[in-house]
Amino acid sequence: MSWRRFTDGLFRFLAVKGWKDGTCKIVIILAIIMSTQMAFTTAFLGYLPERTLYYALCALVVGGPWVALFFWISSYQVALQKKLSRLSRKDGLTGMNNRRTFFELTQRAAIRASGGVVLMIDADNFKSINDTHGHATGDECLKAIAYRITRNLRETDVGGRLGGRSSRFILVA
Repeated sequence: MSWRRFTDGLFRFLAVKGWKDGTCKIVIILAIIMSTQMAFTTAFLGYLPERTLYYALCALVVGGPWVALFFWISSYQVALQKKLSRLSRKDGLTGMNNRRTFFELTQRAAIRASGGVVLMIDADNFKSINDTHGHATGDECLKAIAYRITRNLRETDVGGRLGGRSSRFILVA
């Protein structure tokens, strides 16, 4: 296993998935910090002093905020990774699969199925909509077309949008 896969998995594991999960993880890490501190004190002094509660509270007060910060950073990093992955796979305007994702999914679908249908939809005279009514109206038209296409796709169908401001959509059923 590569170092990158290990750290990605570790951050995904450490990312807080709710207040109960976060509280549980913080308590476990603080218990580990307290036990480590007490074990170090015992090893260094040769015995555990009677001020054990002091060491436990010290670990809690000093380590607690750092542990919480670590979990917050981990959660934030995982959220950013998910957002970046979504942005790299979906068209920003319509939310449909982008060209790269579309071709990856159709390759997988071709391996699973023996046949299929490819349908390419091109909104005719789309440039005139942008020129006459503006790009904002053209964007709304593209969103409406994408909405109708994705609403009617089956689970096994693959849809995508080709190009940036292109009015071409492609489907594989």
